[in-house]
Amino acid sequence: MTFIIHADMELWDFMLAGLKGRKDVKDFPLNRYCNIFQRFMRNRYREHHLPYYMIFGFRLYKELKNLRSGDNVIISAYTQRNLFNAIKHVVKDGVVINLWMWNPVSSSSTFKKSIELLKQDNVKLHTFDTKDAADYGMTHHCTFYNMRYNNPACNIEYDFYFLGAKKNRINEINHVQSILKRFKCNFIIPIKDNDFITYKENLINIQKSRCIVDIVQNNQYDITLRPLEALAYRKKLITNNIHIKKYPFYNANNIFIINEDKTSDLDYFVNSPYVEIDEEIINQFDINTWVESFNSNIK
Repeated sequence: MTFIIHADMELWDFMLAGLKGRKDVKDFPLNRYCNIFQRFMRNRYREHHLPYYMIFGFRLYKELKNLRSGDNVIISAYTQRNLFNAIKHVVKDGVVINLWMWNPVSSSSTFKKSIELLKQDNVKLHTFDTKDAADYGMTHHCTFYNMRYNNPACNIEYDFYFLGAKKNRINEINHVQSILKRFKCNFIIPIKDNDFITYKENLINIQKSRCIVDIVQNNQYDITLRPLEALAYRKKLITNNIHIKKYPFYNANNIFIINEDKTSDLDYFVNSPYVEIDEEIINQFDINTWVESFNSNIK
C-alpha cells in the first residue's frame, strides 16, 4: 500500500484522479481534516515532538494505524518535523515514511533546515530536482502528471500562454514578453487573490493556445508542470530551461529554448505542425509510473 499525504488543493485532486481504480494507493488531503488549532501547532512548533492529536485529526490517525509493515507513506511538500515524528509514533514498525519535494529546496531556508532535521530522523527524502538530489543527499524522482485526463478541445485563441507568479523571475518574464510582443499572448501573473484562476480554467487556457510558456526559477535544473502539460495535450513549448534537452520527449520542432534558439524562427515554430511523441515516452511521466518507480526505489 502507498499512502499519499498531500495539500488540500485542486491540482492534487486532478493528479490523483489518474490513479482512479487502484486499490494499492490511498491519499489523504491533510488540512481538510485538521482544525485551526492543529494547523497552528504544526506550523508554530515545527521542530517539537508533539502528540498526534495536536498535529492532525483522528481520521488520519485511523488510516495510519491500518498500514502494515512494508507499506509506504509519501508526504508531499510538508516539512514540519513534528508531523513526521507524530506519524512515526502512530504507524507500525516497518512502515516507510518519505518526503517528496515538488519545489526547489534552495527556494527556502526553512526547507534546508527541515531537510537536515528529517535526515536525522531517518525519513527517506525525495525530490523532483537532480541538483537538489545531489546537494542534499535525496533520491531523484521526475515530476509527474495525470496523462490520462482527456482535456476537451477548444478553438485556438492565443499563440502563447503563460501562468505563474513572479517569484524571483520577473526579469525573465519581462524578457519573454518582449520577445513575444508581436504574437497574441495570454500572460496571467497573479498578484492579488482574485487574480488566481482554478486549475480547470488553466486547462481550458492551454487548449485555447498553440504554445505554453515555461519560465523556471534561477538554479532550477529539472522540469516543472508546464512541459508535462505541453506533452499531455500535444502543445508546443517555449522555455528558458536549457536542461530540457536531456528529456526523452525533447524535439526541436515542439520545444523552443529561449536564448539558444533563434527568435527569428518563432513564426515558423509556432505555426508548424506538432510532432507526435511516442506513447511509451509519455507514460514515463504519468503518475502511475511515478508511484511504481517510487515504490521500487524505496525498497
